[in-house]
Amino acid sequence: MKTKQYKIATFELKDMDVPKREVAFYFNAFNKLDSDRDRIMPGSSKKSVLESFARVKHLYNHYNTVGKPISVEEDAFGTFMVSKIGRDSDSQNVLLKYEDGLITEHSFGFETIKGDRNQEGGQNIFELKLWEASSLDKWGAQSMTPVISLKSMEQSNVQEWINRLQKLTKAIRHGYTDEQISEFENQMQKITEFLMTLKETTEPGQQDTTQPEPLIDWGKANQLILTEKLF
Repeated sequence: MKTKQYKIATFELKDMDVPKREVAFYFNAFNKLDSDRDRIMPGSSKKSVLESFARVKHLYNHYNTVGKPISVEEDAFGTFMVSKIGRDSDSQNVLLKYEDGLITEHSFGFETIKGDRNQEGGQNIFELKLWEASSLDKWGAQSMTPVISLKSMEQSNVQEWINRLQKLTKAIRHGYTDEQISEFENQMQKITEFLMTLKETTEPGQQDTTQPEPLIDWGKANQLILTEKLF
């Protein structure tokens, strides 16, 4: 029995045409060892795309359909999808998130058809059945959850959270639906709480000298925290 799998990839958007509502994004890279010790090999999705392209979906966080795939192609780097974003409210939010830089990861759902064990303990996947490619606005294991949890936040990537808060502060004024704005506000609150807690533990005289001091732009963080409190 074949099992549906998911792989997450962090790549910049390949291309975007806002007037046409079209985006192009990579959802895998060839010959790269992933967290499961697997490698996706060149040509692995060609047969599936040729035989059942009409059934391939463009989803948002592996759930809502937000675009109609125009093509799935390969180049020397990996496999990418070109998709025309829909006009419903969820799809419009996704298009705005691409414009505002809030979608930074992609994933795809597939079944392995042909593969063999590699020396790293995973598989080299030579053929797969492609079901969908997803646009993600969360991180790693959080990609399937609707809100950010404080437990997912780490001091080591605090600058990413500051950058995320900066993007959310700008994006919240850009015409999203009320439901999406509410989610943004929830994220902003969680990030702000995290930054304030972290600041309290890294003020002069309270640093843990056994740990390297994080490279935090507290001037930017303080300004963003103040801005977030205005909402």
